[in-house]
Amino acid sequence: MKRVFLLKLSALFICLFCSISSAAQSDVFVQYRLAGKQVFSNDSVRTWSVVQELIDEETGISTLNENFARVTGVKAEFDFSKVDAKETIYHVTAKGEGMDQRYEVHVFDPDKISSVWYKSGSNPPVRTFIFVPRSVSTKTKFIVVMHGMTRTALKYIESWEQWSAKNDYIVIAPLFDAKDWKGSGKYNNGNIFTPDGKRVKRKKWTFQIVDDLHSGIAKGFRLKAEYYDLFGHSAGGQFVHRFMLFMPKAKVRLALAANPGWYTLPDLEQNFPYGLKHENLSFTNADLNSWTNRNVMILRGTEDVLRTGNLQTSAEADAQGQNRYERAGFMYDRIKAVNPATNWRLIDVPKVGHDQVKMALAAQYVLEMLNPKE
Repeated sequence: MKRVFLLKLSALFICLFCSISSAAQSDVFVQYRLAGKQVFSNDSVRTWSVVQELIDEETGISTLNENFARVTGVKAEFDFSKVDAKETIYHVTAKGEGMDQRYEVHVFDPDKISSVWYKSGSNPPVRTFIFVPRSVSTKTKFIVVMHGMTRTALKYIESWEQWSAKNDYIVIAPLFDAKDWKGSGKYNNGNIFTPDGKRVKRKKWTFQIVDDLHSGIAKGFRLKAEYYDLFGHSAGGQFVHRFMLFMPKAKVRLALAANPGWYTLPDLEQNFPYGLKHENLSFTNADLNSWTNRNVMILRGTEDVLRTGNLQTSAEADAQGQNRYERAGFMYDRIKAVNPATNWRLIDVPKVGHDQVKMALAAQYVLEMLNPKE
């Protein structure tokens, strides 16, 4: 027998209705919402109880307020506010004769950056910065922003804050810190292999973690669009172009790789990570064709020509060019050689060097041109 659960949620007194089938006691319905007034109503419910969970945004330490609220009757009204500097979750239990339903409601202040801790199996928790626009609805769009080797995810999402509020985007910027994700192998090369070359389980890849992050948050907000955009600068740009190869089923609409330091070439004879030759890889020419058919845009600053201390200067990297600007052109030429009809594009950003803020502005301009006007 189906039971109908009516949720009225409103920081702006907007009502959302959802019908949910009767579930096993172990099921938890996860929802992501703007903070504010919440009204629950169900004719089969006799008691409503709420536990407030606060997770420190910096340390990840969790505390529980087990007596946050308790209401009897078929209807309950709560104020689910977001606590400053705390990831704020409300665990709602609705009990009645023969029923026990549970809801996990994550709340966010509108137009304000906060962070959540993403936990997946035995992987280290990933602190993920998030921005939710005041205009959020099922039609809201989604972009993932990937930081560089300096691991400054907060600065990266700040470059998207105002634009996202104006253009109705949820933005997330996961932080793969240097402690748990040390070096390029564990971060921007995807954590595909151990240091001795053994294949790592897919669920531990940074590529897979990012894709799962999007899936969970988009589902929590009930977004209609299954596709998302992906942007990265510097090491984040390296992450992006490799992600599009190793994650062929990921629902990425457009990948924007800005100023990568060097590239994994579409070359089955050159050793990984500069090419795709490895005893534990089995890419084919068909895979290369699929990769080059995806919507990828390389953005290069015309003044990103310095051989700075953090630029990879190995013989393999220098074979791609003496600086990031040259290497972007080299990669694009190799992509076109594999597939002359490629969907990849190379875009010059005039008078910009190795600057994630200005490259983010260029990416935002591209997205504005791509998105339909409403």
